[in-house]
Amino acid sequence: MPDYGVINDRSPHIVADLCEIIALFENTPISRGDIESFVTAKGGEGLFRELDAANDAETNERIQALTEDAFQHLRYRQIAFGRWYL
Repeated sequence: MPDYGVINDRSPHIVADLCEIIALFENTPISRGDIESFVTAKGGEGLFRELDAANDAETNERIQALTEDAFQHLRYRQIAFGRWYL
């Protein structure tokens, strides 16, 4: 996979935008697991500063919450834009 850069923003719509770009250029669907893997692998210092918690379990929960929020944002776009979104 090409290098799509680093995520430094924890806004779900920004993560969703990047996932859409990857899905388009890679011609592949994106799953929750793909989003989580990408955030974990490509999260920049700014992102992890915001997601960092007192312990690993809480940090992991925050990453999972961001992943779910981004995935739900993608689902919203699919419903809102219908066949134009494909």
